[in-house]
Amino acid sequence: MSDWGFRVGDPEIALDGQKKILKGEYLVEVTTIENILAKNSTHVPFIAKIDIEGGEGSLFDFDSQWFHRFGVIIFETHDWMLPFSGVSNGLIRAAAQGKFDVTIHGENLFFFNHAYLRQHHNPF
Repeated sequence: MSDWGFRVGDPEIALDGQKKILKGEYLVEVTTIENILAKNSTHVPFIAKIDIEGGEGSLFDFDSQWFHRFGVIIFETHDWMLPFSGVSNGLIRAAAQGKFDVTIHGENLFFFNHAYLRQHHNPF
């Protein structure tokens, strides 16, 4: 696998009824967006760029209120890579809870948060 081919996931899989660690995998420290925001609570976030190679599904498994704390979210989805797994379902549910303009550029979805942008960067 090249340096451009990494994906996130559980390093343990069931093989023949036993859990095994996949060979050739890298273990990395994982955190949540909520933890990142809490550690930097004196800052007001503006842009989140998310590209986690198919791990989008688990990003929204818990609290997705962080989604509404950013003015702009750039999200690279991977439904094309993992058909019928619904990896973007959580993203769609989170966006539906607010008002966002959504544009597509290449493989990225850009979400512009109306409430945030009016409060912090209202040009009118």
